[in-house]
Amino acid sequence: MMSDNMDNRIEELFTDMVVYCTEKAKSIVDLIFEGLLSQPNTSEKYAAVCKKILLHKGFTFDTDAFRKLLINKCQREYEKISEYKNVYGEKLKKLQEYTDLGMKNEFQLCLEKEEEMMHKEFVNFIHFLGLLFQQNNILTFKIMDHCIRGFISEAEEKNLEFCCILLNTIGQTLELKKLNFLRTLILCKS
Repeated sequence: MMSDNMDNRIEELFTDMVVYCTEKAKSIVDLIFEGLLSQPNTSEKYAAVCKKILLHKGFTFDTDAFRKLLINKCQREYEKISEYKNVYGEKLKKLQEYTDLGMKNEFQLCLEKEEEMMHKEFVNFIHFLGLLFQQNNILTFKIMDHCIRGFISEAEEKNLEFCCILLNTIGQTLELKKLNFLRTLILCKS
């Protein structure tokens, strides 16, 4: 099973990090995203792996390098959402060009399956982003704000759905941070 194999590979890389290097960190990030994007409903598992790696104290381990690689990969995946919309739009235009009804229906089915698969990947990824924000601020408020504003700026149904998923995941954490910030301001004024 792919899931077990992926978990075993991540675990092997993680437990063998005494000799840690950037290439190994990149391999771990790639494995995390490979598993995340290929398996539905795995965002919590892979966010927990990231947290475990970043909080581990026993390695000669550059957690900043891992965190930067993770953030860069998240940014590339986030950008794929907009890129996919453009590619999908082009494919829809191509669909209209088909004159053979059988070919057109077949192409349309393929497009619908692809769109459904990509939607599931994006939903899992967006939930993963929110979980990384919740877990010791692996992702920052500024990054979350950028994502939320990006989804809202393109007021399409899917973007609004993605925004809702993200806000549902991080809403309570945002509210607690806001309360803590206000408490700090009040204490400073006292």
